[in-house]
Amino acid sequence: MSGGYEHAATSSRARMLIVNADDFGLTDGVCDGIVRSIRDGIVTSTSAMVCREGARERLRLWGPMIPGRIGVHLQLTTGTPVLPAAQVPSLAGPGGEFARSRAEVGRVIAGELFLEWRAQVNVLFELGIEPTHIDTHHHVHARHDIFDVFCEVAAHFGLPGRPVTRDMAGRLRGADVRCADVALLDWFGGELSEKSLLGVVNKGVERHPGARCFELMCHPGFRDPPLEKVSRYIGEREIELGALTAPGLRDAITQTGLHLSSHSVFG
Repeated sequence: MSGGYEHAATSSRARMLIVNADDFGLTDGVCDGIVRSIRDGIVTSTSAMVCREGARERLRLWGPMIPGRIGVHLQLTTGTPVLPAAQVPSLAGPGGEFARSRAEVGRVIAGELFLEWRAQVNVLFELGIEPTHIDTHHHVHARHDIFDVFCEVAAHFGLPGRPVTRDMAGRLRGADVRCADVALLDWFGGELSEKSLLGVVNKGVERHPGARCFELMCHPGFRDPPLEKVSRYIGEREIELGALTAPGLRDAITQTGLHLSSHSVFG
């Protein structure tokens, strides 16, 4: 694959950076942008949404272009559950769809959420894609009761997860879930440039001198008409894509003392 990256670490003491693109499968434009950001840029992995209309067809088309790089972007917001709404009534609203935002998610029955999220992961297996990790849309697993289910799903499949709060890495590991030491979530909206990206990375390195592995969240993609109907984050995706594929960015990342890696680092 063109544009590769330095696998895991050159030594056990190397510090690593996973660059993960969320929302794979959302639209063809988003899929195209993510594939390009992996092939020609610094992105090393992506997380797939399976609860959007047409997502399976898009994943069948685009997934084989980036083998070994795809995890699951578990959904409890936006889209429609994989399971029939009657089986997961605490997750779906009157129209059979998820809540629009994390703030609108009400009381969740843990058993229903486990079954739904297990079904979402299994969609990738059914498509011939072996998932590499899990995270969640809108970071819903930051909620305490949902976090427990997230850990249960991660343990069930033996997949690493994303720590989205300062204490979550320790809590994930306490539940035997592998993860990065720190997730860098601030490169979203606002200024989206190579300079601001490096600023987020450098700030993370400075604030967490003992961390060995960082994960940077991003959302590259191309604007297309379907995206305008399902997301408010539209033009920004193309700006992100331009920054993530900028010449010299890979070398600049290396100069921070980090080696680009993927979730395969967790074995």
